[in-house]
Amino acid sequence: KILKNAKVLVVSEGTLEEIPLDKNKYDVKVLEYALPIEEDIIKYRTKEKEDFIVFFARLVETKGVTELPLIMKYITSQVKDTKLYIIGTFYNKQYENYIKNLIKKLNLENNIKFLGFLKDEDKYKIVSKARLLIYPTHDDLYSYVILESIAVGTPVVSYSLPGPYSVYKGLPAVRFVNEFDIKGMADEALRILKMKDEDYFNLVYNEKVDKFIEKRRGWDKVAEEIY
Repeated sequence: KILKNAKVLVVSEGTLEEIPLDKNKYDVKVLEYALPIEEDIIKYRTKEKEDFIVFFARLVETKGVTELPLIMKYITSQVKDTKLYIIGTFYNKQYENYIKNLIKKLNLENNIKFLGFLKDEDKYKIVSKARLLIYPTHDDLYSYVILESIAVGTPVVSYSLPGPYSVYKGLPAVRFVNEFDIKGMADEALRILKMKDEDYFNLVYNEKVDKFIEKRRGWDKVAEEIY
């Protein structure tokens, strides 16, 4: 009853697949400017990259934390000394122990480092210097994590959920693999890690990504569209 008498705003075209909502039945609008890039994020963009991978999100199962050690096992079988820095907080001690025991079982203690919760400034400094962000999320309708990552100049490999895929498809900086395809994500990550610098920087520093970022800078467009 509420939906029939309201204008429904959704953050991505893929949201309509996830919920789903029939455009013919309800007054539904997909927002083009659902989430903004904060102006001060852009200043962290850099070409001074270091040889590590990063992940940041809530450290819960739905964000793909369970898959991180499994993905890293494939990656380190090809590039032994690859490091993964995990930024975020566990909300369940039992789950934290499970993940850390899995890392130990896979002999990845030297490859995976937990940085805990970081303030935005510290987080962006690390993410901007990472060679790559891996993001095996199972729960996203838009993904601010992907948006922040490309805003600071770091390419992303993620699962192709309907929401994020509908927002970021076609951007060279974001690569998608099928959900739960752990080896596929590792293979895609390795391709990016092994790229020559010229090819690598062309992923993020190109006209398509520049236009995408520029259209989403600041809250004004978000407010105007919703208004």
